[in-house]
Amino acid sequence: MDFFVRSLQAAIFGIINIRDPLEVGHQLRSATGGLFDGEPLVLPLPSDAPQEIPRIVLRDKEDRYSCNISSSRLDLFYRKKDPSQKWVDLRDEYLGHLSVVSRALLTNLRVDITRLGSVAEFAVPMDANPNSIIRKIFLKEGALVGEHALQLHILHRQSWETTEINRWIRLIGEEGAMLRVIVDINTLPEKRYNFDVQGIESFYDHVSSFLADDLERIIH
Repeated sequence: MDFFVRSLQAAIFGIINIRDPLEVGHQLRSATGGLFDGEPLVLPLPSDAPQEIPRIVLRDKEDRYSCNISSSRLDLFYRKKDPSQKWVDLRDEYLGHLSVVSRALLTNLRVDITRLGSVAEFAVPMDANPNSIIRKIFLKEGALVGEHALQLHILHRQSWETTEINRWIRLIGEEGAMLRVIVDINTLPEKRYNFDVQGIESFYDHVSSFLADDLERIIH
């Protein structure tokens, strides 16, 4: 079964001092070696705006990678340009950029990183319409008519090293013979940690291994 990447998101949580958003943007652009070579965007938000709303948006000229920075988190996004892009071919590039961004947060901006998350979305071609498969297995015939989509959600709570994590897998049927798969792995919202570079890289290596090896053993 082929898993084609649609989008990737890494969420890194910590209090970020962005009183001078231009300087924060400059620090990140300099530290990432030209990754974000597009025009930066600074959003003029009021001081009482919610912490999670991005104040700064960085992106590359090809619009493959972008970075949203708020006062409580940084989100690194990858959005597919190649519909046949597979995770195994993208992994080293993506993890390399993520490592550089993490180091910039810790070293240049001196952020205490307390929580981590990852969301990966894939398109999986099927031999039949996935809505029909889910309906046949779980629903009585004729129970629902004309549904737009059927979804199956699986939640695991696990311990990874000394960290507790949630792992959500969402299977969403789309029109035609295409299954949408979303994998959301994150440390628990109620837990606060103090991640260093090694801890961050280890977490995303764990996520990478699951996406590369375990996902195809779960979904067939």
